[in-house]
Amino acid sequence: MDIPQIGIETLPQKVIDDLLWAYGGITQVELETRITALNKTAESHIKASINNFNVLRVEEWEILKEPFIIWQLYSKLEQEQITKDKREDYYMLIDSINRKQSESSTPIDTETETKGIMVF
Repeated sequence: MDIPQIGIETLPQKVIDDLLWAYGGITQVELETRITALNKTAESHIKASINNFNVLRVEEWEILKEPFIIWQLYSKLEQEQITKDKREDYYMLIDSINRKQSESSTPIDTETETKGIMVF
């Protein structure tokens, strides 16, 4: 399975607008370059954090990579509250998937697992 790549087109428009403004007027192309560079970092972090990352489905990779990348983009801006919120969202998803994997070997219902968690 190919691990999906997160690009600017997968992020919510509000997040894109906020980041473009916060980074002081960078272009969408420059933001896309930063996002692309963070994909490998996200993959490495997820592989280190998920007990059995080999069974993750494409949707699960996307659900995990998007908040990680958003968290990293905001952390570079030193926006502490947003960074903390994004980090907590990411780790809640990691914990949820690890818990489900340890409870059973059946695929994870990401629709149910992410209910109530705002995923950006």
